[in-house]
Amino acid sequence: MNVLPNRLSGANVKVAMVDTRVDYTHSDLAGNYAGGRDFANSDDDPMDDNGHGTHCAGIVAAMDDGTGLIQVAPKARLYALKVLNAAGSGAYSGIAAALDWCVANRIRVASMSLGGTSESQTLHTACDKAYAAGVLLVAAAGSSGNGKGTGDNVLYPARYDSVIAVAAIDNLDRRGAFPSTGPAVELAMGTGNGMSATTVGSRLDTTATDRGAVGKDTQFGYGMMNAEAATGL
Repeated sequence: MNVLPNRLSGANVKVAMVDTRVDYTHSDLAGNYAGGRDFANSDDDPMDDNGHGTHCAGIVAAMDDGTGLIQVAPKARLYALKVLNAAGSGAYSGIAAALDWCVANRIRVASMSLGGTSESQTLHTACDKAYAAGVLLVAAAGSSGNGKGTGDNVLYPARYDSVIAVAAIDNLDRRGAFPSTGPAVELAMGTGNGMSATTVGSRLDTTATDRGAVGKDTQFGYGMMNAEAATGL
């Protein structure tokens, strides 16, 4: 068993998956599950009916239980906020309501592997409010690229300044053909329990391993997240 020290395991950090919900009965997640809300169906049962949210939750907080994989924050307190239905569709108003819930419940990190192509003042305001309240917002830059790695096609809410926009890379640290690109891209993903959202975001940016053009660029942002450098190991 690979036991991580509490400061690197996400212990006591409240992480919300703003997605299709989470299968809170899953053996790798049940011990970390702390509650949630279904904003798509207006109830308190955030059981996943799609699978995407559970998949993302596993990447974040699969438990260190001696079996299977250990993920990046195996002791985090995991919250499920359903904003997408069984088909993976939802409304900006639902995401905004989920972010307001994050503020009210003192969530530290909100993960949003979702996005849309149109601007929403309601969503923008909710993101800015959550960020100002200390919630670190992370969202997918999207897969709306043109295959050439050019253009500005980052989705919302990742496009907002209050949100860290994360673009995809492959197992060889290369861009795929269709990840979204643009000035809003901050990191290409490959703890700071006492840090503010602003400090965490800044540290992730400044410690990232540069990729693509030197410095921040529209394809890789500041580069590939370097967890070792960010945590000072």
